[in-house]
Amino acid sequence: LAKSTMIGALFETLVLGQIIRWFANRGMEERVYFYRDYQGAEVDFVIPVGKQLKLYECKYSEDPGPVKAFGQMENLFGKKRILSKSIITPVRSHRETKDGTLIENCSELKSLGE
Repeated sequence: LAKSTMIGALFETLVLGQIIRWFANRGMEERVYFYRDYQGAEVDFVIPVGKQLKLYECKYSEDPGPVKAFGQMENLFGKKRILSKSIITPVRSHRETKDGTLIENCSELKSLGE
């Protein structure tokens, strides 16, 4: 399975299930969207919190690197409207990059509660 060409899509589906479960366990309505432009830049999950947005990108790799679409979303909506930027991986770690992006474990999703 780890060598499958579908691993990225399967991992993204797993993370979506975790997000929906997080909302359901708290009796909250889940509002989960995505962003994709005409050039193919995308953010897997966009979750509105009031007038701000939490951005999530799923990457199955251990070293995901920067997400270009996060910058595009900041330019489109303004940095103040972006509450958080997270890259979700299967790696059991939680750290922050120099630009403030969180690298999170897919089973914890700590930024949902922040």
